[in-house]
Amino acid sequence: MNNFLQRFFKTSKIKQVVSYKNIYLIIVFIFIVILTLLFAINLIDSNVDFFIYSYMNFLKFIILFFLFSGACLIVYIFRCNKIILKKRFEYFITLFFLTEFIFQIIGLLGLFPSGFNSVIFRVPFGRVYWTYEGYSNSALNRYGFYYKKYCGNTDNEIILIGDSFIESWQIDYRHNIGIVLEDLLNRSKPSSHEVIAIGQGRAGPGHYRELMKYANEYFRPRDYIIFIFSGNDYQNILPIFETEKRNSQQEYYLTFIPDSTGRMVLHPKSLYAYQKWHRQLTDNHKNIIIKTPEILVSHCMTLHVLTRIYFTIIEPKIYPPSELGVHHELMALNVNPFIFMANTAQADTAIGLTKKILYDCKNFAAINEAKIKIVHIPFFPPEFYRRYSGRNWNMVIDGLDFAYPEMSLAEWCKDNQIDFLPTAHIMKEKGVTVEFIKQMYYTNGSGHWTDDGHRFMAELIYQYFYMK
Repeated sequence: MNNFLQRFFKTSKIKQVVSYKNIYLIIVFIFIVILTLLFAINLIDSNVDFFIYSYMNFLKFIILFFLFSGACLIVYIFRCNKIILKKRFEYFITLFFLTEFIFQIIGLLGLFPSGFNSVIFRVPFGRVYWTYEGYSNSALNRYGFYYKKYCGNTDNEIILIGDSFIESWQIDYRHNIGIVLEDLLNRSKPSSHEVIAIGQGRAGPGHYRELMKYANEYFRPRDYIIFIFSGNDYQNILPIFETEKRNSQQEYYLTFIPDSTGRMVLHPKSLYAYQKWHRQLTDNHKNIIIKTPEILVSHCMTLHVLTRIYFTIIEPKIYPPSELGVHHELMALNVNPFIFMANTAQADTAIGLTKKILYDCKNFAAINEAKIKIVHIPFFPPEFYRRYSGRNWNMVIDGLDFAYPEMSLAEWCKDNQIDFLPTAHIMKEKGVTVEFIKQMYYTNGSGHWTDDGHRFMAELIYQYFYMK
């Protein structure tokens, strides 16, 4: 071993290398070597076949390359006794740590500008910093969801499944609809229920069915509450709209199509996308040591800043061409108006495919001695707030019926004996004002739920599903 060290480090001068003058570089070297090994193990565990499909794994490759290069540079400095290079490298490392320290302070104080959103990895205890639509500055839980710690001490678990409305990075997770609902359920009998939210941004109805399978494997659900958002869930179920909007293909998004029997199955080209997505969920249940590199990187605010700059400058947001008026505003909000064109072929096709997915969800829940409940999240366009005020409002605007998907789904749920919450209909029935509806949503009433929105929806679910 000693001979190896002598050859590798020229350790005839080993006392000069291992001295107080070099202790800074030695500590940095040990830290880099440990991180390099952990990243290598993490990448091997991630399966090399997925690199072409995963931006995150590509990012890990880049980080691994720089770590390995840094370790080699330190070895070179020690071997060749490059004093000037040693000082420059120490200056660079010091500058990096100083920059990171400043960014951490800025992040801790919540001083990054509005629109600074960054969640690098959905990993256990990963960092969340969000200033677009509200504000959150926290960390994910043990399983990579922006939610509280799971207790698992009751058989009355209720799983909330949905997209970014349920993920709710826009608010403090302690105000999430799930936590509010759990508090309402446990007021009469403490700890009798646990509500678990497993929302994922960009998800669609196909994802919700797969999230049910995931929840059934790792939790003990009694009820699944599935949230369908009229703003994009129906366009997500149609591959043509999702792929055009994201400028991507089935290889990058979970796309489902009906088979010869009418059952919704995974598109053959979406196999790798599904494996990558599913692996991300299940990997978060592995030993935490394997996830350590991703956890550390997720808390590196310097990388958050660089990532935000990349997505802001290199990939600017481009909206597709559209008509003027309401249609233009919807497209600018990434909402395709086709679903609000009542009784048209595209709208009915999207709603029909969603019903097929939800029917599969019902059967899966029944097999596992659970039930599903469906909550419809209405979308209110900017024109809605310009046109109406008080309790005098309706959902038909310029030929678009924003209540059409909800009414269609409500009728189908009634026929299939599925509990359904028609939110817009109930709002109108209860006399909810336009002003309060606007208060429920960010982006001047057309974005995600605010704290008020989460509380209102939790109370509505409690009243209509559980109070009786």
